[in-house]
Amino acid sequence: CSTIFVPLSVSGQFQGWMNLCSPEIEFFTAEEVNVLDEMALDISHAMEFNQQEIERKQVELSLRLSEERYRSTLDNMMEGAQIIDFNWHYLYVNTAAATYGRLSREDLIGHSVMERYPGFENTAMYAVLEACLTRRISALDEFEFVYPDGEIAWFEFSIQPVPEGIFILSLDITQRKIAEQNIQYRLNELEAIQSISAAMRMTQTLPEVLPIFMQKTLTLVEADTGILWLYHADGNFLKSVSVFVDGNDISERDFLIKPGQGITGVVFQTGQSEFLDDLVGDPRTIVLPGIKYKPGSGGAFVPIRTDRELVGVLFIVIPMPGKLDSQRRSLLCSLADMAGNTIHRMKLHDETIRHLERLKSLHIIDLAISSNINTPETMMVLVEQTIQQLSVDAADIMLYNYQNEHLDYMSGLGFKTEMRHKIHAFSERGISSYTSLENLIIQSVEQSDLDGKTPFGEAMIAEGFKSYYLAPLMAKSKYLGILEVFSRSKLNPDVEWFEFLEALAGQAAIALDNSNLFTSLQQAHYDLSQAYDETIEGWSHALDLRDKETEGHTQRVTEITLKLAQLFEFNEDDLVHIRRGCLLHDIGKMGVPDYILLKPGALTDEEWVVMRKHPVYAYEMITPIDYLKPAVDIPYCHHEKWDGSGYPQGLKEEEIPLSARIFAIVDVWDALTSERPYRPAWSKEKTIEYIRGLSGKQFDPEVVRVFTWFMENWGSSFDI
Repeated sequence: CSTIFVPLSVSGQFQGWMNLCSPEIEFFTAEEVNVLDEMALDISHAMEFNQQEIERKQVELSLRLSEERYRSTLDNMMEGAQIIDFNWHYLYVNTAAATYGRLSREDLIGHSVMERYPGFENTAMYAVLEACLTRRISALDEFEFVYPDGEIAWFEFSIQPVPEGIFILSLDITQRKIAEQNIQYRLNELEAIQSISAAMRMTQTLPEVLPIFMQKTLTLVEADTGILWLYHADGNFLKSVSVFVDGNDISERDFLIKPGQGITGVVFQTGQSEFLDDLVGDPRTIVLPGIKYKPGSGGAFVPIRTDRELVGVLFIVIPMPGKLDSQRRSLLCSLADMAGNTIHRMKLHDETIRHLERLKSLHIIDLAISSNINTPETMMVLVEQTIQQLSVDAADIMLYNYQNEHLDYMSGLGFKTEMRHKIHAFSERGISSYTSLENLIIQSVEQSDLDGKTPFGEAMIAEGFKSYYLAPLMAKSKYLGILEVFSRSKLNPDVEWFEFLEALAGQAAIALDNSNLFTSLQQAHYDLSQAYDETIEGWSHALDLRDKETEGHTQRVTEITLKLAQLFEFNEDDLVHIRRGCLLHDIGKMGVPDYILLKPGALTDEEWVVMRKHPVYAYEMITPIDYLKPAVDIPYCHHEKWDGSGYPQGLKEEEIPLSARIFAIVDVWDALTSERPYRPAWSKEKTIEYIRGLSGKQFDPEVVRVFTWFMENWGSSFDI
């Protein structure tokens, strides 16, 4: 058969062959070939159309599969996905977005955002979405979302414009924001605590630190009213020490409550914090004068403790509900602990300072006792320290007079009237009424209880005293008097205060006992000195009686020598020894035999050797006696001469003790101006000229100058 192949081509692309086979045709004509070509062309066009349709269908199928896959992916995403049109209607919402919105997809799709979430148009998120819709822009931001029930959540939004409106991807970041807020709050809390701690470290006393603590605490918890209470064990009460009302410090007003009284007292008793949502409505709330609580206010009552004990309560008025959250509660507990540590530190500091001051006070009193024999002055020092360290207004010391069994005023300070001599409750009862003086401490009655009928009551009222204490002054079980202290305000002393009062009384007793001992010793010393002096004068008188040529000589030379010694500025102790030396200047003559000492004529050389030994005899007699040893210079050296020609040692110039140089001139003066059996007394002028002639030879020139001046001006006062 005859076969013909016609090519099939679509858009210039070869697609295949069309062949025709016919046993009846031997060959194809040109016309038949043209017809076949036209048919092939038609077939080619038909094939091209079918191919495009097939491809379209394939594309449609692929798009449908891709969309389904994309929707499935969006529906299973953890992030929320939603499409909102230009009319704010939901076109698409995936499962996560519906969950975030707390509504079903059916409740959202086809409905407007404002319909489902009233008030949304007033939020910051609305403003951003509107900008993306109208300006066709993208955005990435975080927003706070408030649910219809008031609960708050945080979401991160990624917004992209799409033909239908905007496509929104959202992620719940509430937990992250809470964590961030907690971290930030904690940082703020730590910064605030650090600020409070730094401020409190800059202060030294509780009156300074507590207002700072309260003010910063109120600022930190966004409150403006609060009270810090501290416990006073001596009176068993809680006292307000820092009070702020509406931001104003009114700490000058004192409030007192007992433990167990009101919520504050209960918290102090139990040591457990109390947090109230309604402060006004709680029946345990104590309304203090001048402080009003606004309705709806809450309250925080937190115990303040140290590592050993409860010391007070921190009370804060919370101005509105929701402010007293767990974070603020935790913060208040931390601040209360800080306050407790600070109060404990301040108390230790105050106690240390007080102990140091009291030790210093006792040291001052000890110095006064040891360095001052003047008992009134010592007692005045003790009274001053008593007033200062015990914080009282007045104090005095009364001495007991055993002769009339009465208390005599000795020293005192702080009194305003002359009634102080009558303030002796102790003396009103009499010593015999007290069985134990050693541990006696008396407190007076209140001023309102004094009737003024007794001298004590009259004086207390006149001075305005409200508290009175005394301690007996006891030394070696002997009652010496009392130490009294007075205060014009009511005192509440602690054990330490009483112990220090007794310590001061002990110091006063020591001072008085020492004074008594010193007085007794001084009297004994005086009596002994008198006995010695009387003995020495007796020896001197015995010498005068033995050597009749020199009768009265010793008293005269002693008097003149002492006057001259004063001109040379000898001190009192030296003058005592000079006097004794003058009285004993010839004591060595007791070793000279009478036949030599009383010989009426001139002595032989051998006899002068014996006579000149009398200074050595004096030295040997005096130096073994410690009491008289300082007086030996005159008896031993009064025959030494300025030029060294004297005896017994041959001393010269300033080797000779000054007292002996003075006495040597006076001894010659008295000898020459006194009557002798072998010659008459010389005149004053002749004797002075004679002594001047021996200046620089026998006598010290300076002593001669002073002596002659003295005799020329004052010599008439002495018998010649």
